[in-house]
Amino acid sequence: MEEELDISVTVEQLRSAGTNSSKQVPALLKLGEWYLKKAKTIPNGANFTKANALYNAALVRSRSINHEIGEDQILRRIVETYREFLYVFAKDDDGISVDEIQNEIDSHKEFLANERRIFKERVDEIDSCFNTNDQTEDQYEIHAHKVHEVFRDIQDMYIRLVSTLVKECESRLGKPPCDYAIIALGSVARMEATPYSDLEFAILYSDPAIGDKINYFRIAMAKIAVPRMAQRVVDRAIQSYGGAGVSQDTPLAYMYAGLRTLRIADGPDEVHLTAVAKQELREQMQSRL
Repeated sequence: MEEELDISVTVEQLRSAGTNSSKQVPALLKLGEWYLKKAKTIPNGANFTKANALYNAALVRSRSINHEIGEDQILRRIVETYREFLYVFAKDDDGISVDEIQNEIDSHKEFLANERRIFKERVDEIDSCFNTNDQTEDQYEIHAHKVHEVFRDIQDMYIRLVSTLVKECESRLGKPPCDYAIIALGSVARMEATPYSDLEFAILYSDPAIGDKINYFRIAMAKIAVPRMAQRVVDRAIQSYGGAGVSQDTPLAYMYAGLRTLRIADGPDEVHLTAVAKQELREQMQSRL
């Protein structure tokens, strides 16, 4: 109870600090320590991530205002989080030095800063050559094509960055037991707007005869994605109507109950997800035989 009270006080201190970075730093560090202690007690990757994120937030603020809690002190806590994570999940006793962590941080920052500068210069150059007051339709198309090329190059840059991060993880944690792909899913934006993009872009096959396989996944995932999407839409409509949304004055309550019942009657989501997972694992196992 005492620990819960302490963390609630710390959260309130952070909230009351507002935009005052000097007051934010100690509160962020306390929260980071709390999550790190929690991660040590019950191993959980999410808690290690939260601790590291809070420490990095404190590090940025400490640098900007030259806080009395210096960069080296905070960096040591970040290193401790790395070491504890590696020990728990990779049984790595070798540890990782402050210099290694600092070099990784600096290299990633330098990479992003350089790429942002290059892309900004390219966009500025495209805009400087384009006058909206006196352009033909063909010139508009050329302008759009050039901007599109920039966005494609940004995508390639993102892939290179993520690949670097993955290789760093593998160098410490080791390679995973099976092949994998890193993907950016449409559902990160709005799942109900792109119910099939995750499916079509995430399930990758080297076999050119993909048609039957993708249809299987579409059927199984439709039993998950479509009912969830419809239920979210109805739920938002109920919210907009307020109390009337759950009354018999509108059909929304009836629709919501029907959709929720459908997700039970047609089989729980977990059953369909398990079926998809089993099929994918079966394909992977067969490809290795």
